[in-house]
Amino acid sequence: VCALLFAMKIMYPNNVNILRGNHECPEVNSMYGFLTECESRFGNEGKNVFNKINEALCILPLCAIINEKIFCVHGGISPHLKKIEDINKINRFTKIPDGGLLCDLMWSDPTNSIDVWGISSRGISCTYNLQAIETFLNNNNLQLICRAHQLVSDGYKFSHNNKLITVFSAPNYCGNCGNDGAVMKISKDLVCSFIIIKPTNEEINSSTI
Repeated sequence: VCALLFAMKIMYPNNVNILRGNHECPEVNSMYGFLTECESRFGNEGKNVFNKINEALCILPLCAIINEKIFCVHGGISPHLKKIEDINKINRFTKIPDGGLLCDLMWSDPTNSIDVWGISSRGISCTYNLQAIETFLNNNNLQLICRAHQLVSDGYKFSHNNKLITVFSAPNYCGNCGNDGAVMKISKDLVCSFIIIKPTNEEINSSTI
């Protein structure tokens, strides 16, 4: 997946944008199989491949805005984020810290709680409710937050008065969740449609990849 995305970015630099998520950090992705995969594929060079790919992952942009109306981010918003311009003040060329704005962009989650900002059950970052979402959108003249970070059974889910959407692209997450994956398409007039990726039990022979 990394090789394909990097190749697409090289071939079509003005048409492909890749954003960072909470797994784009060596401390996290080493625990979820990426280091093991690199070592199994590349042997003694596996750790070096892992490190080099993570050097690239750690400099990816944090967020994007589509047509000045849709805010794209992996996790969500933050009590430290008032204006979009605040994001440009972050030193993104680093590992993801345990707190602060960079951490929240990668790790925070929406909630239906009455608390505007809450304590996340993940043990890191925070949660944000509809009031926090509406305040952020209004302050920045935006219409929608598009994020990932949480499994949703249908691959995508609108929530919070349709002012937030979670898009989860990995079908049958971890091989046992049975969820659909989804890719969101946005038209020029900001109409959202979806490609649904159904889970499959078919095994892929890694030797043929």
